[in-house]
Amino acid sequence: MTRVAAVPVTPELERYMESLLPDRDPVLRHLEKEIEEIAELQMMYKNADLADKTRDIVLHRAERRLARQKEALALAKGDLDVLEQKTLPLERRRLELDLAARTAEAEDGARGAAIDEMNKRAALRDAEAEAAKAKAGGK
Repeated sequence: MTRVAAVPVTPELERYMESLLPDRDPVLRHLEKEIEEIAELQMMYKNADLADKTRDIVLHRAERRLARQKEALALAKGDLDVLEQKTLPLERRRLELDLAARTAEAEDGARGAAIDEMNKRAALRDAEAEAAKAKAGGK
């Protein structure tokens, strides 16, 4: 009888999987399901009197699915790493620059409005002075 090595699910493996994708996305949930399924199959076929070939086929199929899920998890982790290390910092820098540009535009606009207000007050004072002068000259 051929024995298939059990896949140990250690607390370290569980913590590692949780640390990769803390939001427990579908890839990680599917990987966990595959690990549980292969452990159940190994227990089920451990003492069964079924043909060795059938057991081996079923277990190897489950092991292949588990391997594919581990690969999918590694790819998802790579995508997450790219997102965290490259995409998000670039997007943050772009937003910071955009904010700085808009802040500068707003400050320029406020300065321009203050200058316009000062010019209008000066023009009003000049007009009032001219009006007072004209009124004083007309008496």
